[in-house]
Amino acid sequence: MTSSQTIGPFFHNALAWAFDPGAGTVELVGRVLDGNDQPVSDAMVELWADGATGRDGFGLLRQPTDEAGKFTFRLPTPSPGAPLAHVCVFARGCFNQHFTAVFPHTMSHRLLDAAPAARRSTLVAIKESETRYQWDLRLQGPSETVFFEYE
Repeated sequence: MTSSQTIGPFFHNALAWAFDPGAGTVELVGRVLDGNDQPVSDAMVELWADGATGRDGFGLLRQPTDEAGKFTFRLPTPSPGAPLAHVCVFARGCFNQHFTAVFPHTMSHRLLDAAPAARRSTLVAIKESETRYQWDLRLQGPSETVFFEYE
């Protein structure tokens, strides 16, 4: 099986109006990487997080990756037992977005429990400080992020 051949994505230009890093107090930084650990410079990362837009309920934030494949979000501190965010990543060569989640630490949660034990670490962000987490999304390869089917 080969990846799809596309002429896009064109997220950086077409959706510039929708890009929002958020206004929370916790920073989530990371990179989108391909199967060779090379940066994907034209991906879009979309986060759904409780209170992400400064209002009650789930909020949507989007960020394009830069030339180094990096993204940065500012999120509210997650509720105990909750993920930092639910995540969709859109990237070249993918027919559809990939769904996953990122957690502030290993805990008991239905999404973490659904992932194979040996791969759960791909869903856990590394805490660099009290207000900063680092997490990379790997689209392929031996360290591929766990992605979930969404129905």
